[in-house]
Amino acid sequence: MTFADNADIIILIKNTGIREKSIMDKKFGSIGSYLLDPISYYIKEFGPDFYMGMHKHGYFEFMYANRGNFNLEILSDVSHREVDTYTVKQGEFVFIDADTFHRLRVNEDNVVIYNMEFEPKPSSEFNPHNINSIFPVNYGNLIEHTLLKNIANTEKGFVIYADNGKVDTVFREFIAALTRQDSSVENACSVQCYMLLFLMEIAKCTAKNSTGNLSYIKQALIFIKQNFRTKLTLDDVAKKVGLHKVYLATQ
Repeated sequence: MTFADNADIIILIKNTGIREKSIMDKKFGSIGSYLLDPISYYIKEFGPDFYMGMHKHGYFEFMYANRGNFNLEILSDVSHREVDTYTVKQGEFVFIDADTFHRLRVNEDNVVIYNMEFEPKPSSEFNPHNINSIFPVNYGNLIEHTLLKNIANTEKGFVIYADNGKVDTVFREFIAALTRQDSSVENACSVQCYMLLFLMEIAKCTAKNSTGNLSYIKQALIFIKQNFRTKLTLDDVAKKVGLHKVYLATQ
């Protein structure tokens, strides 16, 4: 546990007048009929000694460790400035709820992170190409009736899961759809589809595992990716994941 200086703590809010408080009060589990606007996203490589100031904001955030590991620091006790550090390992992702003080810190070379931030908005403020009439989604119902409730009910304001599904692939494709220079109703529908696919892949992972419990196939793929410049054998990979090489070769 470490401690944060007062100068290191900031609150990120948009200059939107009276809406600031209502947005800051919107947790993921209480968005009701609000919609999710993907306001920020990136795939970026970070070097060692990167860190950002401790901050919080009124939107929801997902971060994925595609290559290497990164540390997530959470301000667990605001009054005493106590900071807890959690490592998000390669092949894991973290959900950070609104109004949660946090910061990213990287201590390794060539760490690749995917990031996506969603701002809750009423339908009157978010309706690209009339998508709410063409392809309506009630996220409050979606959370209530699917395993998304597992991340909505987190008490610490964040939760880390291992990717035992296709979160990596869908995350990348979702960002690609958002960055296309295509202002059309067709692309708006594609983005809506990716939004649902992304959230459902997240939800499925919450049922399959807890932090650090990667499937042996995912562990093997990560080990190979980490050591792609090394001459690996089937024995090496099998020992790493704790399986017999003959069994692993059939998978």
